[in-house]
Amino acid sequence: MSNEAHNATLREAELKAGELFRQARVELGNTQRDLSVLQKQRLLMVERMRATLHTFERMLDVEASEVYQDTGVMQDEKLEGESSPTR
Repeated sequence: MSNEAHNATLREAELKAGELFRQARVELGNTQRDLSVLQKQRLLMVERMRATLHTFERMLDVEASEVYQDTGVMQDEKLEGESSPTR
């Protein structure tokens, strides 16, 4: 292989390598963006779950309060079979 042909092959390989490197950088950027979006979605879902659980807890507190009022039992008294709160 002549020196000129060798140089042409080398330039072609460098161009292909440069293009592959550019594509890899673009793909990395896309993957990092997707990961960031997923992390934000995860945080939102955790906050929504926390808010939902808090709402259910308040609903249960209201329901328990109404039951205690209806039965005339003090809230501090433990009903038969009732477990202690884990708070």
